[in-house]
This record gives sequence, structure tokens and C-alpha cells, in this order.
Amino acid sequence: MVSRRNRVMIGLLWGLASALIAPLIAFADPIGVAGVGGHSFISIGTNRVAVSYATDDCDGTGTTCGPTLVDTSAGFKLLDLDATAAAPSTDGLVEFEVVSERVFTPTGTQLVVFTLQASDGASTFYTVPIATVNGVPCDTSLCNLFNGDSTPNDYFAAKYSETQPNRIGVYLKDVCGSIVAQSGGAALPTYCMADGSVKPPKRGTLTSAGTPTIFNFRGFVNLAADTSSVGDTTSTEESERGDFLVRVQAGAGFHAGGCPAAAADVYFPGDSELLLNPSVFSSADYARSDTSFTTLVSVANPNALVSMPTGFRSNALVVASDFSGSPKMPGFTNSDLSADHPYELAFGFRDHAGAFAEKEGAVGDQFPCSASGVRAFPIEGFLSQSKCFIATAAYRDSEAWGVHVLREFRDRILVRSTLGRAFVEAYYGWSPDAARWLIRHPEYRLPVLVLLMPLQALAFVFIQPGLAFALALVWVLGAALLFVRRLGGASSA
Repeated sequence: MVSRRNRVMIGLLWGLASALIAPLIAFADPIGVAGVGGHSFISIGTNRVAVSYATDDCDGTGTTCGPTLVDTSAGFKLLDLDATAAAPSTDGLVEFEVVSERVFTPTGTQLVVFTLQASDGASTFYTVPIATVNGVPCDTSLCNLFNGDSTPNDYFAAKYSETQPNRIGVYLKDVCGSIVAQSGGAALPTYCMADGSVKPPKRGTLTSAGTPTIFNFRGFVNLAADTSSVGDTTSTEESERGDFLVRVQAGAGFHAGGCPAAAADVYFPGDSELLLNPSVFSSADYARSDTSFTTLVSVANPNALVSMPTGFRSNALVVASDFSGSPKMPGFTNSDLSADHPYELAFGFRDHAGAFAEKEGAVGDQFPCSASGVRAFPIEGFLSQSKCFIATAAYRDSEAWGVHVLREFRDRILVRSTLGRAFVEAYYGWSPDAARWLIRHPEYRLPVLVLLMPLQALAFVFIQPGLAFALALVWVLGAALLFVRRLGGASSA
């Protein structure tokens, strides 16, 4: 006896070789994933990385550019540029994990410490104060004082542990204030103001770039001789260095209103889930030249969405995915003949700073694309609508023209003969498993649709012989006319 698995594979091979097809389907290029939020993982001694934040302190005038919706539940934050160690705020803390690949062996009074430097925008780097270690404010048990060129009570080094996490936190305003103080006001980085505050970024538009505020940092894991030499990166003490950027953008990008025309283009109903098609969203519709949108956030709730947009995570279903493939959105209650379970569905576009694109001209609208009456169905119920299982799974529509042609071929031609009925019964035996497999692996839809084309053409000839003959005759006459014209042109030459 042939196993179920083998029957599925045989069925797929048969479907690839013999079934019907529609016009080819084109998908937009996926958008690459980039950037992280919350605190970043900085591996000292490896390539430069970037940490991105959004802020409502923007435009260089002290005015806000919000309200900006940031996905705080996913580890992102709306950065407060006015926070300092003296006036602390978790919303103002920039954090990153530090891991060194080198093993240090301190002796005597030696310490393994982490120090941080920031560029003045030219060639000079200044050691800047550290505010927290693993979320705890610096004190002498976690950090070390460095009585150098700045305020004596600033902590310019954090004790580094080779066995415990090292999550370092800094306030950007403290960074600017320290550089201005150490240089006596002579050094003014492009990201700082003369009073030691952070220069707010400038917000762009849908068509023009804004100006983000970018801090250029380099961190060191040092084997320091004693506390007096902590942060002295000009010494010959053993150290390891890593460079990274902190990028602060003003608000988020914009959405120009380019939502798919049909909900069926965005999702396909499955058994207690939806299969999403993020590639239908064009990057030109939710962009800004200085912002990269990396994540599609899909939100669904029975009947109607609630607490939108700021409380979007209070809805029943929330799924974040990139813009490629066919991500699943599970958790739906199936609709069937005994009970109807409609959902409302909405989509938001999240950038690498965790901020959502705002619909242009509509302040506070960060989920501009939506659909109502969304339902999930058992796969068997969907496929049984036409009984043309493979074609229905390939088209994702039981009423598609290609499915209709095959259904007509079955009902008007095949079932009228003994051999045809035997073929239909055999097809019903293995094709549901093959169709279910195809629904769960949508990347094979296009090859199936292409290879279904010969049977679609053959079915059309059988059910519409007169029209098929007329079309063939037109084609033959057109080819003959083209041949005669080319022959006449060759003779005159």
C-alpha cells in the first residue's frame, strides 16, 4: 500500500505536470531587515554596529514632532534627550551590551574596566561618563571615578565582568556636557549645542530627508593598572576596542496611502490562521529617505479593533514579521456553517528605531491599511468549495477563472465517461493532501500555476471547441499574414 506521505508527493508531481494555470503573479522585492531597538549587543573587537532611537525632541527648535508611536513592548523607546544622570529617566537611557572576546588576567591592583569615548566630530575623542550598569545607577561598587578633565563625581569607567552581563547605560546629554566641559567649549560636536545639550534631529518629509543626530562612540575593555589610570587610552595597558554609532531620528516616516486594492492580496485564510503576503506593500508608500522600515506589524481582533493606535498590543492578535515570505498569523477562531467569527485586521510599518510610519496628512494614524470581515476557515472547508483541490490551493480562490475552467471540464467532460469518473475518483483520493501541503508552502504556488497551464488550455478546447477553433484560426491567419509580409519584404530587397 502506498503511504500517505508518498501519496502526497505523487499528487504534487501529478499536479505539477498536469494541472491548470492562470497568468503569472508578480511580487514586489522584499525589504531587508536592519537595525535593533532597546539596548544593542556590542561585541568589542568586531565590526561597527548602529543603535537607532526615535525622539519627539526634534527640528532643532525644541518643539515636538510627535506624537510618535514607538513599539515599547518590543524593547524600543521614545528617547528623552533632556535626561541626565542627575535627572534620570529610563526613557533617556541609551543602553548596550558589551562583550569582549579577550580573556584578561588582572593581578594586584589591576582592574578590568569598560570605558567609553565619543568623537568631537573631527579626530579627537573624549572619555565620557557612564550612568548605569545592568540598569543600576553607577556607584563605587559598579563604576570607578576618574578625576581627569571633567567633573570629579562623574563615573568614567565601569567594572567589567567576564562572567556576568555588562549592560552599559549612558545619557546623551551627559556626553555632550562632558565634551564641552573637558574642551573648555572649544570642541563642539555636530550633535551637541553650545550649552552642552543634545542637538535635536530634524524631521524629514515623505520626499525629503531629515537630519538625524549621530553619535560616534568607541568603547574599550581595559586592563587598568589602578583607578587613577582608568580611561587613559593613551597608555600602554592591555585593551580591546570596538566602534559603534548611536543614531537618533526625529519621529518616524510617513505613509502615502498606498494600500492594496483587495484584502485577498494581503492574506490567505487558513485553518485558525492567516497566511500573510507582506510583499504587496510597496516600500515607496511608507518611506522616508533617512528611515528604513524593516517590520510589518499585523493586528487583529474579533469584530473590531480596540485602543488603536497607541494601545494596539491590547488587541487579541499581534504579529511582527519582515516584508518577505509568507508569515503566519495564528490564533483565529474558525468560521463555519455553525458559527461566524469575523475579525478586523490592520497593518502598521515599523522602522529600525521601533517607530511606526504615520499616514501623511493624518496625525496619529499609524495603522493606515485595514480590512474588516476577515475570517479563518478550516482548509478542508475552503478546498471543498470547488473540489478542484490543487487548482484552488494554487489560485487561493475557488472562483478564479482557471479553477472555473477545470471545474467545467470535470463536470461537462470527465464525469460523462467511465474512464473519466475513475480518474476523478482517483484524483479525490490523493489531491486534498497535496493541496494542503501547497497551502502551507506558498513558495511553490508559482511553479504549480505555470505547470498547470497545459491542462487549462486543453480543458478550454474541450468545453469551448468553437471559440477555441476561432482563436486558433485567428492565430493561424495572423501568422500567415506576418509570413507573407516578411516574404514580400525579402523579395523587394
